[in-house]
Order: sequence, then structure tokens, then C-alpha cells
Amino acid sequence: MLFDPPNVQLAAFTKQHCRKKSLADIPPRHLRNWQKLTQETAGRHLVEYMAPARWSDSVASLQTAVAILITYTPAALKDGDAYQQAIGALRRRILRDSRRAYEARHGTLSLKPRRK
Repeated sequence: MLFDPPNVQLAAFTKQHCRKKSLADIPPRHLRNWQKLTQETAGRHLVEYMAPARWSDSVASLQTAVAILITYTPAALKDGDAYQQAIGALRRRILRDSRRAYEARHGTLSLKPRRK
């Protein structure tokens, strides 16, 4: 693992931590390593390894992925297309899964007609 290319190390990080429910459950040295690898690859693998399909065990794991992106992505990469695409996909998936869970408990969300 020590001498693996960055994309293999990022894949291993995702596989190891994709079911975590909190950022606090991930060791800080793993997060710093993720940040360093993301910097080295100029964010080329953000879309691939931070995809909602890889983190979709629960809404909490998707939120953990968003927290990693927001907190540990180097500032120079935050204006890039890969970062924007990854964060947008995760947020859309969180909203969709949250809405689906709400509707399962409370019924469909629909607008009620206004009284005149």
C-alpha cells in the first residue's frame, strides 16, 4: 500500500471508509493522507472515488463523504470541475434519499392549494 499509485490508495481509502457514519470515525492520518493524495493528483479522482454509488450505505455515510470533500479538499481544487461535480452529485443523492425516507414515513410531499 505504501508504494501503490495514488489512485489505488484513494480507492483503498474509499473502500475502507465508505460506510462510516461520522467524520470522527476516520483516523486523522487517513484524512491527511487523502488530502495529500488529492493534491498530488490535482483532484482527477474526486468524481470517481467520491461518487454517491460508492458511499450510499446511508444518508450519514453520504454526509461523511461531503464533510471529507468540504474539509479536506485542498483550497486550490475547490474551484475545479471535479470538485463541483462530486459535491453536487453527493448533495443531490442526500436530498433524494432524505426525501424518499420522509415520504416512506409521512406520505408524499405535495403542495396544498392555497385558500383564497
